Amino acid sequence: MPTPTLPVVPPPRTAIPINNRFAVSAEGKLRVVFLEGQPVMEFHQADPAGRDLVMVQLCEHGGLGEDQVARAFDVSRATVSRAKRRYDRGGVEGLLPGKRGPKGPTRIKEDKEKLMISMARAGIGKTEIATRLGVNESAVRKALRRLGLEELAVRQSRLVAEELAEAVGRGESEIAPVVVQHDPEVAPAADEEECKTAVAEEGNTEHDNTSTIADEETKGAGAWEEKAADLELPVATSLDTNPEDRSMDRALALMGLLDDAAPLFVTRCNVRSAGLLLAVPILVVHGVFADAVRIFGSIGPAFYGIRNIVASFLLMFLARINRPEHLKEHSPRELGAVLGLDRAPEMKTVRRKIRRLSVLNKSLEFMRQLTRRHLARKEGPKLWLCVDGHVSVYSGKRRLTKHHVTRLRISLPSVLDYWVNDERGDPIMAVTGVPRKGMTKLLPELIEDLRNQGEKRPLTVVFDREGWSPEMFAQLDAMEDVCFLTYRKANPNTELPRLPVGTFRSYKGEVDEQEVEYELADNGIYIDYGRRGKRLHLRQITRRRETGDQTHIVTNDRSSDALVLAHRMFGRWSQENFFKYMNEEQDFDGLLTYATEEADGDREVPNPERRKLSKKINELNERLQALTREYGERALGNQEGRRPTMRGFKIANGDLGREIREETGELDRLKQRYDSLPAKVPVRKTLNGEEPQQVRVETRRLISCFRIAVYRAESALRELLRPHYRRWRQDGRTIIQSMLQSSGDLEVHEGQLRVTLAPQSALHRTKALARLCEELNSLDTRFPGSDLRLRFAVREETAVS
Repeated sequence: MPTPTLPVVPPPRTAIPINNRFAVSAEGKLRVVFLEGQPVMEFHQADPAGRDLVMVQLCEHGGLGEDQVARAFDVSRATVSRAKRRYDRGGVEGLLPGKRGPKGPTRIKEDKEKLMISMARAGIGKTEIATRLGVNESAVRKALRRLGLEELAVRQSRLVAEELAEAVGRGESEIAPVVVQHDPEVAPAADEEECKTAVAEEGNTEHDNTSTIADEETKGAGAWEEKAADLELPVATSLDTNPEDRSMDRALALMGLLDDAAPLFVTRCNVRSAGLLLAVPILVVHGVFADAVRIFGSIGPAFYGIRNIVASFLLMFLARINRPEHLKEHSPRELGAVLGLDRAPEMKTVRRKIRRLSVLNKSLEFMRQLTRRHLARKEGPKLWLCVDGHVSVYSGKRRLTKHHVTRLRISLPSVLDYWVNDERGDPIMAVTGVPRKGMTKLLPELIEDLRNQGEKRPLTVVFDREGWSPEMFAQLDAMEDVCFLTYRKANPNTELPRLPVGTFRSYKGEVDEQEVEYELADNGIYIDYGRRGKRLHLRQITRRRETGDQTHIVTNDRSSDALVLAHRMFGRWSQENFFKYMNEEQDFDGLLTYATEEADGDREVPNPERRKLSKKINELNERLQALTREYGERALGNQEGRRPTMRGFKIANGDLGREIREETGELDRLKQRYDSLPAKVPVRKTLNGEEPQQVRVETRRLISCFRIAVYRAESALRELLRPHYRRWRQDGRTIIQSMLQSSGDLEVHEGQLRVTLAPQSALHRTKALARLCEELNSLDTRFPGSDLRLRFAVREETAVS
């Protein structure tokens, strides 16, 4: 009897044939394999393990080749081979996807924390600690931060050369320190042996990657004489010959033999944002790179060392990449081409470098150095300083001090920084980490700090009514060569006096190359201060507007012209314009980090219990006044025929009188309790046992340094553009920003980096850019860390008929 066979049924029309026997078809989210028209296997499209099992079965038992299966399932042949190997090693379980992310436990138990801390303090790297403890590296880093050891969490290993030098100094090793001297003419080693040979041959040379900044000599009123040699960094070299492949430098950094990659440029066309290089000569002349390298020094073995990371921060802010998260929207290779690197640092690297620089606690020294250089560049026998506070709202989970946010008209958890600007609005410094100290205490300390830094010129401090304090006025008036200028503030529940129209006269003249005209009255006033009723004589300048409104200005400057003082006071809005510009262009209100640190717990703040009692007292006063009004209305409407005596009226309204007496007694008790409480208490007593927190001061101050340097560079470019662009005052910053965002060609030729920028949107702007390029070429500066001189030009515009 013949054996029955299944009839051959053709597969569905949508099936993809594998060979003359097998076919695969998509049925919704299922993938079905047919053998001679009969469904034999299936798997879900979201199940990679099921797909791999089907591919292995077809190869092992179906007689199909790897190429046939790969084409049918739309995968590579390597994927099929990998699935077969995993199946041979572990069967079906071997095809299951493994755990993604860090391997090993993600938390460190308490019994291992002491061992972890001791190893970290001994200088053992986080990766080695994680290996010894059997956890992943991120667990070690997070545990160190949780325990308050931020410096150990971000610390990098040291250069091999430094460790060997210390070992020789201690007599522990007779091996001379080996430092790689990078040479662009040496080709990268083909294998490990060649690399070791190259290192051994060049080990006798010593490479110093730190800049030597000569001590600037003061001249005149504390100005510094700057030399070009002091402002340019030493030339760094590299073993890499291909600027687009820096694998050798990255390997050297990984081995601890490199602390900063040398900038290597290559000829490229249409480089996006090549115009950012326009600001580099200004930043070099301002000493930003030299000061950063000298102050922060080496940050350990790294491809992105101190020079590269400072250049990255500055070009980020110039390109309006205001937060590390925004780097995800830009190509690392495009930004790297402007930096002389194969890739610019990305978000995580930038955040890690910020933390690394912050733990060095050198941002204040960097800020002071930038301030000294800026004041040395300012000409004139007198300084004008505008001081004002700026509040950035904090939206994190920590409990921070509240400040009044003027634009929102509400008090919110926030960060308060005081900014000092010159008369043109350019920032001089930012005072960070002085929560709720107030301008009245800040100004004398600020002036004393400037004097200690060597600034001897007479100065005038300009501020608004926030700094109104007769006691502080007397303190400033007693200082030598110090004047103040502010608006007059009325006493509570009073109005400022209006001067007769006859006391005003017209003042007209030129201040800061601008024609100004005011209607002013100049006279003297006395202001009381102190508990003993002392009096301070000040000068009052009053401006009368066309509407009849009068604005009073007070100062202790009795020698300057009234027109100049009035213009400086009303010109204080240049600082407000600075805040507005920075908020629109550089995300000024945004906090780059929400990481916090412990604040001063002994700092005194208003007692919150008194505030609560004050609210209750006010509510009780309002209720008592309402009851008193009702009692008076009843007395006024009393019918004397029925109740001719006051005794009868009181008896008839006894319930209301009793309520008034009870409320009065309660009010007296609350007032006694209010008076018994201290007006101010330490801030930690207001947080229910928690320690007060603040956003990390070092990080905020560090970012402020870079923002200040970028703003000054844009101001300097605008000044260079001034003779060549008529509307430089109105449109200068807008034009400079469009020039910085211009694309262009980079060409390396005979020791020069030639930057040829694309023409601007209008012919007169293109001509202004060409003149600006000539001004920058006259500075004859090198790109930091490179031997290439920067040369700028504008591409000739092709005529279109």
